This record gives sequence, C-alpha cells and structure tokens, in this order.
Amino acid sequence: MPRRPTPGRKRNRGNLLVLTAIVGGMLFLVMAIGLLVCAFFFAQKRVQQQADRMAVAMAKRLNEEDRIGQINNMVERSRELVFVSRQNMSDANERLEHIEPLARQLLEEARSGAVMVETERSDIARRISQDVMAESEAQSKEIASVLQVNLPFMRTFPAKLYSLELGYIDEVDSNALLPEGIAELKNADLSRNLARRQSSLYAANTDAPLGGSDSDLVFKFASVAAPVKKTVAPSRLNSADVFRPLVKLFDKKNKIGGTSNQLPTAVKLELVSGVSGRADGEVERTFKVTSAATTSGALPPP
Repeated sequence: MPRRPTPGRKRNRGNLLVLTAIVGGMLFLVMAIGLLVCAFFFAQKRVQQQADRMAVAMAKRLNEEDRIGQINNMVERSRELVFVSRQNMSDANERLEHIEPLARQLLEEARSGAVMVETERSDIARRISQDVMAESEAQSKEIASVLQVNLPFMRTFPAKLYSLELGYIDEVDSNALLPEGIAELKNADLSRNLARRQSSLYAANTDAPLGGSDSDLVFKFASVAAPVKKTVAPSRLNSADVFRPLVKLFDKKNKIGGTSNQLPTAVKLELVSGVSGRADGEVERTFKVTSAATTSGALPPP
C-alpha cells in the first residue's frame, strides 16, 4: 500500500517552489539590468566613435589646401615688407631726398598690401565657419542614417549634435618664421615675446603690430603646426583639455553661427543620444560624449 505524503512534506515542497520563483525572478531582474547596462555602454562607445569621426572630418575642412598656413606666411611677409619700406622712407627723408617720392609710393603700396592680406584673412575666417557648418550638416545626416538597435528589451536612439566650437590647441605656435635677414625686426619681435627664440616661430593668436606710424595695420598669426623636416602633421584627435575656444557655432542643439576674430585650427563637439529599456520606447537615459580634433599642419614654404 503506497505511502501518503505527510503535511510537512507538502509544506516543504511548496516553500521550495516559492523560493525557486523568487530566485528566478531575481536572476531575471539582474540579467535585465545587466543587458541594459551593456546596452548603455555599447551605445555610448558607438556614439563616441561617431563623434571622433565627425570631429576629424570637420578639422580637415579648417586648413583645406593649406589656406591657414599660406595666409600666415603672407601676413609675415607683408609685415616684413611694411617694416622695410618704412625704414627706406625714413632713410630717404634724411639722406636721399631725390628718391623720397619713390620710397613713399613703395611704402603706400606695402601698406595697401597689408590691408588686402588682412581682408583675405578675415574672408578665410568666414569661409571656415561656413565650411564647418556645411560639414556638420552632412555628418549629422550620416549619423541619423546609422542603423539603431531596436530589441524588445533595448532600444538606442540616433546621436544629435549638441554643441560645436571652433578654437585651437594650446601651446601650438604659428608656422610663420622670424625674418632672419632683418635683424632689427627679428630682435624687436623676440624682445616683445611675439616669437619663440628656440623655434624662430611667431606665437599664435596674438596681434603683432609694428607700432609707430604703422600701428593701425593688423597682423595676426593662427595656431597651426609648422612642418618638421618637410613632414606635415595630419588631422588628428586631441584631448578636450588642451582645446581653447574661439567661437561657438552650436549650443544645446541650437545653431548659432558666427566667425572668429582669429583663424580656428581645431574643433570640439558634443553629441547627445539615449537608450531605453521601456516597452513604450521612450528615452530612459540620455548621455553626451565629447570629441576634439585639430587640423592638418602647414605645408613647407615654397
């Protein structure tokens, strides 16, 4: 005759079923949380890669066809020409009065040339902002078309441009060299800390007026890496900590625009995205990533 289960055994079996259900539920909850955490870091890493590609693409537009490196050299040569022409004018007034009209004409042409160079430099600054804005729109469309993860327990959202700044990288001088053949100008610029003695390069993002009767002329040098033994630095990522802003083009997803007084040679941007583990697909957690990049260096002078 079969033995009937005792009431104590029934209670133990029931307790075991309840305990198994509780442990199973906890395991499922832990697995769900783990999947969401993995999804978050996966989405963050992918958006960071998108931000890095976007930053480098924008940085390449800054010094297209070496426009910043060339204008730096033109500013230096124009400044040098005005200085020499002013010296010749002074000498003609003191000792060679018969050539004073010619010296004056050459000085006026040198000054006019300096004004034209500054006008071109300002135009380049405007074109740079326009080019970067156009590149940001193209990159944003490309990012929006990237396939997103859309699973029952996880969904990612396309990244959007949150902020965009143009600036330069700290401690990078210009590519313009001191005039070795004009000792007086070279020594004066070194004494005014307008150039570096060790590298013989003009400092960047500072005005370098000649002073005196030519103090009204503007001479500005942009921060761009000089060639080293004819080797040109490529566009590359940089730490955001060494980025120095000049102008903001986007702020909190809003287009601002604008032009920098100095020529920018680096970009810094933020992308914002989000993930969701909710059934209705609403964004559950948003995050931002930052990336900064600098443009290519200047080409060797001809």
